[in-house]
Amino acid sequence: MFNAVKEEAIPLLRRETLGAMDEARTILLRSPTEAQRPHYSRIAAVIESNKVLLRSAFLQFEPAARRVAGLFYRIWAG
Repeated sequence: MFNAVKEEAIPLLRRETLGAMDEARTILLRSPTEAQRPHYSRIAAVIESNKVLLRSAFLQFEPAARRVAGLFYRIWAG
């Protein structure tokens, strides 16, 4: 269960969510072995694709973006 995101929290949640996705992608692309690299690159590509979709949601569908941001915040904040 999650609570609605307050309007004033949206910019912070946007930055934190996209930042966490960038960090995860960077870590995956710096995988230590050649055997892992193809798999990690595919996962990183999915993260990048989801980031583009999430940015679109933030721009076009503010109420939906708040729900998505709240969900991501709960997942990453633990």
